[in-house]
Amino acid sequence: MSANAKNRLGFRLGGLALSLLPIAALGQYQRMDVDPDVAFRDPRMSKIGIDQRLGESVRRDATFTDDEGRTVQFGQLLRGRPLIVLPIFYRCERTCYLELTGVIGVMNQTEKLRAGRDVDIVAVGINPTEPFQLARGKKRQLLGSYESLNPDRQHWRFLTGSEAETRKLTDSLGFRYTYDKAKNEVSHPSGIMVIAPSGRISSYAMGSNYDVTRFEKLVELAKRETITEPTKEIFFGCLHIDPVTGKRSIVIENVMRLLAIVTLAALLGTITWFNIRARRQRAAEIAQASLNGS
Repeated sequence: MSANAKNRLGFRLGGLALSLLPIAALGQYQRMDVDPDVAFRDPRMSKIGIDQRLGESVRRDATFTDDEGRTVQFGQLLRGRPLIVLPIFYRCERTCYLELTGVIGVMNQTEKLRAGRDVDIVAVGINPTEPFQLARGKKRQLLGSYESLNPDRQHWRFLTGSEAETRKLTDSLGFRYTYDKAKNEVSHPSGIMVIAPSGRISSYAMGSNYDVTRFEKLVELAKRETITEPTKEIFFGCLHIDPVTGKRSIVIENVMRLLAIVTLAALLGTITWFNIRARRQRAAEIAQASLNGS
């Protein structure tokens, strides 16, 4: 087989392998589908989830430390406008980080909502070992990169508290999570709660990606003290159970996007490399032919 033929064959095989990567990933995604009843029979799953307590009141007497080290009761944070609540833990760099940046991203894009005027945002730490200094650092880290939010920082509260006080609030929100004291590990679902000015739960938004238009609508409904219908999807961190389709799968939408970009970059790199190699080989053959002819 000639050098040119080998180059062409190598190029084709490389391109084929790269093009099959997204298909292989999609195949793995599809094979994750299972009967949701099996998932719910797992005792660990029964302790993690979000029970949508729409129309019910949150616990105003739950006591926390805010990111400035001040003691506050949750009821003090209800200031006549809707309140967004994010139960998270601050050391989490996965789901919790995506939830926080998801809300920050929406608030940075919307022209209808401003913290302190239309809505307040509260992150509630669910790991009782995390101090308020950590919450303060996380707040500065995240909000510092969003210039349009800087004037509204005081209306973003990052709370920490004991397990007993935190569960007062999370139980009233229907937010079920587990905390393993021995391992200092938290397992939890992902989602936010929109609280009406009266302190009643107006709506839930599950997951960590929030559409700007829907987010604006949920805040507007909460402002009018409207209680919405239960959301159709339930997220358990990285595990997604959709009761409409009856499927369970790993949430890989963003992974697939990244894989597609990486695949395209690798494919373009492979094409470029083989083209350069082919040109060099051709130039060498021409040079050799010239020498032989002379």
